[in-house]
Amino acid sequence: MKKYILPLLFIIVLFSCTKEEEEDYSTDKTMTAKLDGNLWRAVKPEGKVTGGFYRISGESKIGHKIYIYMTSVYEGEFNISPTSGSYAEYITADESDGLYTTHADGTSGRIVIKSLDKYNHKATGTFTFKANKLGTHAMKTISSGEFTNIEYTNLAPDQSNNAMDAKTNGNPWSANSVTASMFTTTNKLKIVGSDGMETIELVMPGNISNGTYTIDGSTYTAGYTQGTDGFGVTAGAITITENNSATKIIRGKFVLEAQKYSDTSIEASITEGVFSAVYTTY
Repeated sequence: MKKYILPLLFIIVLFSCTKEEEEDYSTDKTMTAKLDGNLWRAVKPEGKVTGGFYRISGESKIGHKIYIYMTSVYEGEFNISPTSGSYAEYITADESDGLYTTHADGTSGRIVIKSLDKYNHKATGTFTFKANKLGTHAMKTISSGEFTNIEYTNLAPDQSNNAMDAKTNGNPWSANSVTASMFTTTNKLKIVGSDGMETIELVMPGNISNGTYTIDGSTYTAGYTQGTDGFGVTAGAITITENNSATKIIRGKFVLEAQKYSDTSIEASITEGVFSAVYTTY
């Protein structure tokens, strides 16, 4: 039996080390790439606004760093070149080796934000770039880059970032136009989202605080239309997660049940509703 002790101990130690190494990495967000063909993985990637850019950054366990900078935050592609606004950088574990940047001749790349979780403010996407070492022609190629669930903040409060998403009768729905208005004389805050066919309207007190509020037809109201058909909201609730009077940003969730005015046998169910908007004061 003794001859099995050493291999068994080796397996236990190997398993323990692997488990400990995995525990060093973030489990809720990731950032990986290939650095000149070799696997690179960030231990604890992060997203933040710095110097007017949205920056996603990560550092590997042995100290190699990758930074990608975007001029805005939206689902889409950001081209990288010596003259573009967006750019990327790489720093080796030996920082005395210098900075590799796309602000140099012969460099290129792109960053793609594939999806934005507009309620939880998480970004997922891909990146690839070639960076040149400053003052030399040495090049580093970063390929197959991916990032998932990286936190983001809009670069500035801007109505163009307003969003409203939901499921209407079980089908995914997303507004392509969202307006938010604060009427000081009545202390009412109205948020309206529309995709051109369906429109959802939410009305609440302007000084509403975080919490969940039942649609009551007076203090808290809502509306829903399909084309020219209006629906009366019979039940629902609005949950506020942020109402910042300084930045004029309001965010929350909602669910609604409604009946068509002209035929109450036709019902509409709006679930998984979320909104994030900067409001204008009147």
